[in-house]
Amino acid sequence: MVKWFMILFPFMIFPFASEEFTDVPKLIYLILFVCIVWALLGKKREWWTQNIQVPITRVDFLIALFFLLIFISTITSVNPFIAVFGMVDRFEGMIAWIIYLSIFIFSFRLVKVNEVEKLMKGIVVVGILVGIYAIFQHYGLDLLATEKKVYPVRSAGLFKNPNFFGSYLVIVTMFVVPFYLSANNIKNRTYYLTAISLLTIAALFSMTRSSWIGIFLGIAFLTLFLIMKRKHLWKRWTLLVGVLIVTVLIVDKMENGTILSRAGHTLQESQNLLTGEGDGSEGTHRFFIWEKTLPFVKEYFWLGSGPDTLYYSVFLPEQEDFEVVFGTEQYVDKAHNEYLHMAVTMGVPALIMYLLIVFTVLFQAFKSLKHVNGRELFLHYGLIAAIIGYIIQAFFNISVISVAPFFWCLLGITYGLSFRYIVKGDKPPIS
Repeated sequence: MVKWFMILFPFMIFPFASEEFTDVPKLIYLILFVCIVWALLGKKREWWTQNIQVPITRVDFLIALFFLLIFISTITSVNPFIAVFGMVDRFEGMIAWIIYLSIFIFSFRLVKVNEVEKLMKGIVVVGILVGIYAIFQHYGLDLLATEKKVYPVRSAGLFKNPNFFGSYLVIVTMFVVPFYLSANNIKNRTYYLTAISLLTIAALFSMTRSSWIGIFLGIAFLTLFLIMKRKHLWKRWTLLVGVLIVTVLIVDKMENGTILSRAGHTLQESQNLLTGEGDGSEGTHRFFIWEKTLPFVKEYFWLGSGPDTLYYSVFLPEQEDFEVVFGTEQYVDKAHNEYLHMAVTMGVPALIMYLLIVFTVLFQAFKSLKHVNGRELFLHYGLIAAIIGYIIQAFFNISVISVAPFFWCLLGITYGLSFRYIVKGDKPPIS
């Protein structure tokens, strides 16, 4: 059930609605899915016996404490209604967090070892389809009008914002690379290499620099930890890097140099910040938003202002300064840094708990690598790379209901595999 939920999730859109309600089907889909699974677990006791009643782990305690902090933050919020339901176009209140944590539990305890590869392949196939649609979108063939003409030169795929699409592509691309590296025949290698090229083009057309960084560092991780130690992969790695470079150069040429120019602009902004010459406009004014948001961490240190309430806790008190930069037609309801946003809206203890969950999953994943062999070793590295790529791009992006479920499913699957390999002694089949 989890497998098909994640595979079909990107298609849950309401394309012709106004931008605020594009993701409503995703929210409804999430709520129905979580409620149905919990109901089935309550009714079908054999599910509970076979899947849920495994030893309580450290991450279970972290999840419980994290939810407790979210709940306390909600009931003490500056706007309890928004803290429960979320902003009208974000929907990331406490309900969304219940959904995310439920997805983690389902992915951890219900997805079996032999189902993970099928799930990853399904997500890759859908990712390719969405990527192809994003390429058509770039050339004006947006049949579903998902971009709402807000981002006329940036592709968003089936996501209402190119930045959201970019964070999704980080996860999907990290899934494809290990399939390419472990493919045992030319046909499969060609398929996955073509998929990587298409996803790269889609990422370039999204113009989302945080996703470029996440994908680059994810591949760098695979290079250092997986490829460098295995000489038989060097030829495939060389071909992969060559295809990526050629793809970037061709797309940049076709786009009159805008791709490399945007990348170069990012390097220049980084240099300005390091030399103290930044003016706050760096990262599409992200640093200005961070500068205005950071002081409120102290004010809301322990419990936060409530999930998804940054508009009330930061924007309204600093509205005049924000309007000088963004005008009166725009408002800020996200910190454009998941960690800073969480620190203000849910409190620093909740942020620490969240980071402990992520790092516990990663620690367990690295620890389990010595128990994995064959093709599954490649896929395990791919899962780790996807987590690393996502948490890196999250420094410059926001959590949204259209992408966050993938990340929490990714965390759950990775922890579940690692747990089974280490604690239960399950051995993956040798490919």
